[in-house]
Amino acid sequence: MKLSLSYLEKGKVIRTHVLLRTKNQLIAWLQVSLAETKNLALDEILEALHTDEKSVVSMLGPDYVSAIVQLLNTWWPKTVQEKAATVVCHLARSCEAVMLLKLEDAILPLVRLAESGSVVGRQKAAVALYHLSFASPGTAFFIVSDGGVRALIEMCHLIGGGDSVCQSGRVRRGRHAQQHLHERGDVEPASKEHAAECLENLTAGDNDDGMGLQRAVMSEGGLRTLLLYLGTNDRHEAAVRAIRNLVGVISTTSGSAGDMTTRMKRLAGEQGCVPLLVRTIQEGNSNSARKVAVQMLAKLATYAPNAMEMSEDDKCVPSLVKLVEPTQAITAITQAIQCLLLLVSTSDKRCRNLMISHGAKGHLRKLSDLDIQGAAEMLHRLERG
Repeated sequence: MKLSLSYLEKGKVIRTHVLLRTKNQLIAWLQVSLAETKNLALDEILEALHTDEKSVVSMLGPDYVSAIVQLLNTWWPKTVQEKAATVVCHLARSCEAVMLLKLEDAILPLVRLAESGSVVGRQKAAVALYHLSFASPGTAFFIVSDGGVRALIEMCHLIGGGDSVCQSGRVRRGRHAQQHLHERGDVEPASKEHAAECLENLTAGDNDDGMGLQRAVMSEGGLRTLLLYLGTNDRHEAAVRAIRNLVGVISTTSGSAGDMTTRMKRLAGEQGCVPLLVRTIQEGNSNSARKVAVQMLAKLATYAPNAMEMSEDDKCVPSLVKLVEPTQAITAITQAIQCLLLLVSTSDKRCRNLMISHGAKGHLRKLSDLDIQGAAEMLHRLERG
């Protein structure tokens, strides 16, 4: 069955008014079972979108959106999925179309495409989820509840190695998933960036809804994955901002929220985040990356097993002492002092001696003269032994 139109034969010069006149025919093409026909219809829509995106998006009603969303499912040929995902990317940028995508349950097929689609399909799915994560808290919860966090985390995790630092951490789960991820290490950098930006959006809220999303990302290993991703390039500021958002989920220390906080600290330790945070401080990352890493370490150190791991890590204490040099940023200094105070209170003599041998006393004397918060107390602890 060969379908053609006069304007297709004349060089495929599509105009919005032509597409509007053929709405019913395009709907029929999208709903016909032949993949070739669906490809033809999607080509028409994409051509029109390139000509006049705003007008075309406004005229694509529920029937169109429903038919296009169905084509995201993985049983359709790769070319159909990719073109449908590209159309959805255009729709996800429109406030009017976002609600249609939500009503037509587009999030779940996008998540599945992000998990197991082609390289282009996963990239388009990541972009669409990124735009949808802006829409509303309700849309963000749909992304989380449909498994979107896991798909985005896996997409960021596909970084092609560089994971040896975590083997010394207390990683007790996810070994099968890791192997699966390394077998699928073919995601484009742009997809990873959109996945990181989407995780940043999902973790940005500071209300109860935002805290729930932050806990979901933490529970799925999002902190560890973002740190791994950050280690591949020091310009991944979206990852830095997402990590900063996750600091908030372990800030509360009272009541039932305190119990959840303890669980998040334990999870972060078990997932091997401590050595990755130390690496972020130690290596040549941006100032914002080092600052958020030491802030997270200071939060995690309030959980005794994490503090013990930090004190036993040969690189942790020297890295923190280096951050209390008077030439460092004040925020990083105060966070590093807070972390060192926790370590000196809970660890053995070896840890204290390690601080002293790396020059902590000299730095702290200068900081005490400058009246930096915590410096005098830390110096007093070290001098008293």
